[in-house]
Amino acid sequence: WNADMPFDGSDGSKNRPVVILGKSGDGYNVMMVTTHPHEPGTFMKPMEPYDAGLDSRSHIRTDKKYRIPESRLNYYMGDLGEDDAAVISAKYGRMKGS
Repeated sequence: WNADMPFDGSDGSKNRPVVILGKSGDGYNVMMVTTHPHEPGTFMKPMEPYDAGLDSRSHIRTDKKYRIPESRLNYYMGDLGEDDAAVISAKYGRMKGS
């Protein structure tokens, strides 16, 4: 999905791809996608980015999940490939347990 994502620690937002982890009440838990990873070890480069509507520069931020209301979702982009979904699912499971 593409969503209107708020900036960390400042005002404003930016439209960017997100990976939906699950529905939570009236919103969704998501991981943000960026083309500029900053911290080594906190991002995952998708093995099959094109299936999800991403490009080859995309990285999924795996160290933080965000909760956004459904109203911030703009449009559907595609599905993660099976291998990418398995990695995200394992990582998200560890995040939920902490």
